[in-house]
Amino acid sequence: MNLNSINFTIYPSILNHNIFEPFTFKSGITLDDTIALLTKLKEKELDYIHVSTGHYMQSSIRNPEDQTPVLKTIIDTVGPDTPVIGVGAIKTPDNALEAIKELNLPLLAIGRELIAEPDWIEKVRTGKEDTIRTEIRPEDKDDLAFPDAMWEYVQGNPGWLPIVK
Repeated sequence: MNLNSINFTIYPSILNHNIFEPFTFKSGITLDDTIALLTKLKEKELDYIHVSTGHYMQSSIRNPEDQTPVLKTIIDTVGPDTPVIGVGAIKTPDNALEAIKELNLPLLAIGRELIAEPDWIEKVRTGKEDTIRTEIRPEDKDDLAFPDAMWEYVQGNPGWLPIVK
């Protein structure tokens, strides 16, 4: 399988639930809480569940002995009837393929990577993966059409986007 065989489609008004990595912080709900919630939500016949983690292979920081990726735990819990969309540091086509293969991830999303490389999908489709921008340099600001306020935010939040000097 390669990324060219994957459809990149946006679906309007679908019943979904977004989970944004609360289980990766030392306070807040736990992964067990999240699994309990998802088990109940599954009864509502969701069309999909969207899970956002810092990295697609990230495990829970509360239980360092368990190195199972959070996405894998969620996918295994909700089963094949409820698709999971995973997102988190999927920067390259190889990352995307690894997430699909290793996690049995049926759907994936890329977010910040599209900010750094707006032509990410087109470059994959046309076989130009080696030209995907994975870092942003100050001279890329105008090419990427960053408004000044966003550029200031990005520079004030190191690590949010891959900025290099």
